[in-house]
This record gives sequence, structure tokens and C-alpha cells, in this order.
Amino acid sequence: GINAEYMGELDKLLGRGVHVHEITEIYGKPGVGKTQLCMQLACDVQVPTMFAGAGGEALYIDTEGGFDPRRCHQMAGALIGHIRNMVHGRKDGRQVAAAEALSAGKMLQSIHYMRVHTLEQQQALLGKLSPWLEAHQDVRLVVLDSLAFHLRYEAFEKSILQTRAITEMVQQLAYLAKFHDVAVVVTNHMTTRVFEQGEGVTNEADDNAELIAALGASWENMCHNRIEIGFTKTQRFAMLQKSLSRPTGSAAINVTRDGIRGPPPSQDG
Repeated sequence: GINAEYMGELDKLLGRGVHVHEITEIYGKPGVGKTQLCMQLACDVQVPTMFAGAGGEALYIDTEGGFDPRRCHQMAGALIGHIRNMVHGRKDGRQVAAAEALSAGKMLQSIHYMRVHTLEQQQALLGKLSPWLEAHQDVRLVVLDSLAFHLRYEAFEKSILQTRAITEMVQQLAYLAKFHDVAVVVTNHMTTRVFEQGEGVTNEADDNAELIAALGASWENMCHNRIEIGFTKTQRFAMLQKSLSRPTGSAAINVTRDGIRGPPPSQDG
């Protein structure tokens, strides 16, 4: 997996991060930290294998323009600092040399960035990714941030056409995950579901609707793992809502200057 033990509870919840051959969805309200987590994973995938990392590169497909190279550079620098602190004082010369050879600039260069502006571009790119990955075999993580953005602004005549478009893209992503040994991470938005008459909980307007992940039930059944990012007044959290191999649960996370981190030890109890 693409692990990051400094995320604390989240890394444990996921069973050492996100995993190759699987599609993991990250969803939540705007501004909750979905893109931040994706950028963190794009750095984490580059941790050398001698430090229990994947030792790979990342492909970042940006549909919204949210990727921030300066922020990613900042995260990479903090990650390298963490690795160097970890090996400080060790007698293993190979590990010390490997840690010193890391640089934030090289990490940023190892995140292959692609910007797509329309649904047609998104669909065409996914259709061409297999030969691209064949030519870039060090890539171990594919991020699509987000899957839903362009679908929201397409004037589909029938919902069945939207379902077909989603199905085709997910089948392509599943193929890439399986046959190119990559982990696929996609972000998704929240939408409001209004209860039909007779479904409602009460007569109160607020109780007759709920926030759910966009793209509907067909998408929910197609992805392997689902992580909801949310927050209370005092704490941001990640909830594992679905997993192929792990029990569901939640983990506290913080978005810090260094990136995504677990809560300080003093908060753990």
C-alpha cells in the first residue's frame, strides 16, 4: 500500500494506506481537504522501498484546477524531513544516503500532472492512459480529482446516459488498477438527496433531505473503498464507509502546514 504512518489513525484504519489494484473514493463537502489528501498521497507514493514505501511516481489528473504545486512542494519537503529524522543516528549508510538524496523538487517532478477542462477530454484521456502507463512503469498512483466535476455540468438527456458515462470511466480505471499495478484514487462531491413523499422522517424541511456523495448508487457499487472526509467544530475526520478488506471506522486527521497528519499524541488519550 501507499502508506504514511505519520497520519496515525488514518494509516491504521486503511491498513497501511491506499492499495494497488483498487479504486478508492474520497468524498466530502467543498474545502474539507479532499485535494490536500490527494496531494499528500502523491508525495507518499514516492517514499523509497527501503523505508517501507512504494518507491513510485504519481499521475495527477486535475479536472477542477485545485492542484497547487507550491503546496505539494511544501508537503514533499516535510515528508523528506520526516524520513531524515527517522534515519538520524542509524548506522545503515544506505538508508542515510537514500534519505539525503531525496529532494522536494525531484518529488514534484515525479508527479505527472494533466489538466482536463471538459468531460470529453476526461473520457479521451482515460481511454489513452493504458499505453501511457506502459511507458511510465514507475507510476504507482493515479489520482482523478475529481471524477464528478464535469459530469455535473453536462446536460444529460437521461440519467441512464450519465450512468453509462460513469460506468465506462470506472471500467477504464479498474482496468488500469488491475493490469498496471497502480492504486487509483478519485474524489467526489456531495449532493442533496430529497426524500420522496412517504419516505420523509418528519415534516421539518431539514429532515426531508440529506447530504450524500454524488453520482448515485451505481457508482457506490463500482468503487472498492470509500472514505468520507468531514469535520466537527473541533476536529476533522476521515470515515471509512466501505472497504474490500478492512472494517469500517473513523480516524481523526489534521490539515497542517506539513500536510495531512494524525492528531498530536496529547489528543490520543
